[in-house]
This record gives sequence, C-alpha cells and structure tokens, in this order.
Amino acid sequence: MIYSSTYKKNRKSIYPFCIGFGLMGLIHFAGTEASASFEFNPIVAQLTPTGPGATVSFSVTNLDATKIPVQISIVSREPDMMGKETYKVTPEAAKEIAKKFNIYPPQLVLNPKETRTIRVSWIGESNSPVEIPFRIIAEELPIDLDDPNKVYKNAVAKIAISTRYIGSLYITPTGAKPKLKVEAFPAKENKENLVLQIENEGTAHQVIKNPKLTISLTATKDAKPILISGNSLRDLFNQNILAKKSRMFILPWPKELTRGNLKVSLDIAQD
Repeated sequence: MIYSSTYKKNRKSIYPFCIGFGLMGLIHFAGTEASASFEFNPIVAQLTPTGPGATVSFSVTNLDATKIPVQISIVSREPDMMGKETYKVTPEAAKEIAKKFNIYPPQLVLNPKETRTIRVSWIGESNSPVEIPFRIIAEELPIDLDDPNKVYKNAVAKIAISTRYIGSLYITPTGAKPKLKVEAFPAKENKENLVLQIENEGTAHQVIKNPKLTISLTATKDAKPILISGNSLRDLFNQNILAKKSRMFILPWPKELTRGNLKVSLDIAQD
C-alpha cells in the first residue's frame, strides 16, 4: 500500500528531533542473569468488542525448577509523537480497567515447569468505531513463597530474576482498517535532517514493514524522484502507528536533493 502527500510551505509546527519505538512486545529482565523465568504467549492479541472473539487465552509457562508468582495486568496505551508510552498505575486507573476487562486469574503461582492458561475478556463498550489499544503485562512478583506475607520492594538475592512481558492487546471492531497520511518537511533547526510525519487517520493500527520512501521537490518539474529504502529507513522498521495517532521520525536529508518543499509517498507493502 502506498501513501503520499505534499509538504505545504506555511507549515508552523516542525519538530527538530525525535526517537521512535514501536515494538509489539517487550521483555524486561531485572537480576543477575539475562534469561526469562517464564514464558508468556501470545505477545499480541486482538479481541472483538462482542461475541466469542471478545475473549482470548494466554499461556504462562514456568521455565524454572522453583515456584514463581506471576501477575497479569492491563493498562491503557497513550504514546506520544516519539512513540514513548506512559502507563497509569494508580488505583483509579486500575478501577477503570476493571470496568473494561475480566482477567482470570489475575495472579497465580506456577509450579516448576507448569503451564497455566489466563483468560482475558472485554466487557467494555461494544460500539466504538475505532480500535482501542492496551498493553497487557505479565510480571514475576517480588514475593518470598516461603513467607507469602513478606513483599520485597527491591530485588534480593533469593530472587535472581524478575521477568516482565509487555504485550499488545487490541479491541478491534469489525471492518476496522488503517489509513496512513504521510508528510515530509525540512527540520527547522538542523538543515542536515528532514522530518517524516505519519498520521493514521484510519480505525485500526498499522505496523510498518519493508518501508520504501519516494521523495521529490514540488517546485522542480520533471525531477527524478529519489527512492529511499532498506537500512536508510531502519528507524521505521516494525514501528506501530495506532489508530487516530501520529508519529514523527527524523531522517538524514538525501544528498541528491536540494532543500525545499517536498512531495513524498510511503510504500509499506509486505514482501
């Protein structure tokens, strides 16, 4: 699919710098060894607002030879233009999530090598025309199972690893589709860079795969467009543009192109 646009001369908002992250699933480790104590699958799931598809099952497998306590939680997802996400973990936020999801069980103790199933059901609004994104978090709890009432605030020697999975969870209405709008313009403060802004005007998220950027000057007639692909667009690989959200990326200004107003198209067709 190809998305195109032309940069307008009177644009007022120009971001000189940005860094983007768009991983569909993240795993964090805290401890003395760089390995997970349990597995959590799938890392990405889509639910429907109603019907059988409003429930999804996740599997949690203990990889250790000892018991481990695991907690499952869900948080709202609000990335900024740079892709940075912040999560509300207040009691009020937890109450709002409880009105939208049933998680069973939300906490469990896994025996050595045991696999358990977690069921997550959407019980929130059923008529949203736009996909609603969340993060599902599976994390090892800092609890001493020999003394369950004792909770450690910091990592201790007895807990060598603290594993935390951060997955993607979408409530996707029937017929929801992404629709990207792309613009490119000169960076205001650094003449060596151009700013690429991608807005998703559609109703579902879009993960960018194998991007190819075609760019040219609007003021130059019959100019041969410049194609940018591969490693030059590595910052766009696997980036996720959520429905009704925008992302900004900073790219080096193409050496073959003089500065000016730009016409750009982005091809994200999968190979």
